Amino acid sequence: MKFSRLFASAGLAALALVPAAQAAPASPFGMWQTVEGDARFDVKACDGTADEICATLVWLRDDAHSPENLQLMNQLVVWDAKPTAANRWRGMVNYKGHVVKGSLTMLGVNSMKVTGCKFVLCETMEFERL
Repeated sequence: MKFSRLFASAGLAALALVPAAQAAPASPFGMWQTVEGDARFDVKACDGTADEICATLVWLRDDAHSPENLQLMNQLVVWDAKPTAANRWRGMVNYKGHVVKGSLTMLGVNSMKVTGCKFVLCETMEFERL
């Protein structure tokens, strides 16, 4: 698996297609993994401020140990994501080795998606809470 595929499945424009949750905001904080189970991320408040979300790649399944992915281990892959609506944040994403604007959207208490776009190419990736 290439890490770029993680954000290809979005790294963060398909946001307009995701309906905003009507329920109370769900917390994005905690440990998450891709639905494929090949990577895990620690999602925390950036620099201790609960208004900004950051995500760090903390684990890769053995078959995901490509040089590209290993360079991102223990690095921020989402940062400075600020709330834009209930259950939705926009910030910066490492998308295929490029820093692009992206979004994080809670789809439910235990599921979220991250979308990243470079020009008109957007990719979305879904995550499940551990």
